Amino acid sequence: MKRKILIVEDVKLNREIIKRILCNEYDILEAQNGQEALNIMDDKAAGLSAVLLDLSMPVMNGFEVLSHMRADPKLKQLPVIVTTGQTEDSSEVKALQMGANDYVSKPYNAAIIRQRIWNAINLQETAAVVNELRRDHLTGLYSRNTFIEIATTMIKDKGPGYYVMVCFDIDNFKIINDQYGTERGDEVLRYIAKTFREGFEPIGGICCRIMADNFAVLFPKTFVDTKERSQILRKATMLNSDSQKITFSIGRYYVDDINLSVSAMYDRAAMAKESVKGKYDKYIAVFDESMRNKLIQEQHIVSEMKTALDGGQFEAWMQPQYNHATGMLIGAEALVRWRHPERGLVSPGLFVPIFERNGFIYELDKYMWEQTCIYLHK
Repeated sequence: MKRKILIVEDVKLNREIIKRILCNEYDILEAQNGQEALNIMDDKAAGLSAVLLDLSMPVMNGFEVLSHMRADPKLKQLPVIVTTGQTEDSSEVKALQMGANDYVSKPYNAAIIRQRIWNAINLQETAAVVNELRRDHLTGLYSRNTFIEIATTMIKDKGPGYYVMVCFDIDNFKIINDQYGTERGDEVLRYIAKTFREGFEPIGGICCRIMADNFAVLFPKTFVDTKERSQILRKATMLNSDSQKITFSIGRYYVDDINLSVSAMYDRAAMAKESVKGKYDKYIAVFDESMRNKLIQEQHIVSEMKTALDGGQFEAWMQPQYNHATGMLIGAEALVRWRHPERGLVSPGLFVPIFERNGFIYELDKYMWEQTCIYLHK
């Protein structure tokens, strides 16, 4: 399919010349003044690849058309090549300053006009592809890699203490998808993304959908506890739909160590978020080193749990049970203890909750049942 070009020129002979040069490569639309051109663009903007615009026209000249186009979100990215007389150097400069992509001089050189139009279209299409890769396809926010790249530069420019990294996790998002369908879930994600973008970018922040229903936002720390920040969050929870009310679990990391990677900064905000996820009385937490130490401890436990089970490090301890009326010993409850070869006894308060979360508790239960039966048999 041929690309489509709009020729805006009040002199019919000039339009015919340009059409003859370009008709084999492009589908041609024509306008004889600026107002007519804008009417066509309003109707055909999505299908146009470029505009060839004369600067001197009645009704509305080329400069006025350029001004309208660059102020219109639907038209501002459309490539414009202006056409001028050979003695109009100042007009060419003014047009380029107003956002024209290139210019060609009259009388037209066929090879030059073809190449300059192709250059403008190719540059725009390449930029569009790059921009597509830099954005999350569902929400239009920055992709993870682009967010990390831009955030890294922003943090280095401002130094430590200027920004806060925030992780937003939608509570019970799976329920929204299950009850109302993925289309409704996607609508929720797009609404939140739009709200964040419109709210945080004007105050110097950037936003990203990290994955699924998790968002990352970097913005100046001075806005953390302000009315502006509260309004953004309040608006993000107020989607007009029949789905349940939107709530968030939120983690913050104050960017004090700029030697950390942006990924590590987000991970710290996510750690803080995990400390409040599922709690009814608290939804925001700030990262501190105790959270990191706890995570490292949990990672050690998870990495060693299978070896500990195979090596017989888990022991059955018997807690006596008495008849309080008579004082007689009537039985015992089998409890698990972990005797680590290097760290000694590990508190069940540390490892049992972790095993319950990751499912390893089932393997430990079977092992303890077996060990207790062996003990009874003896």
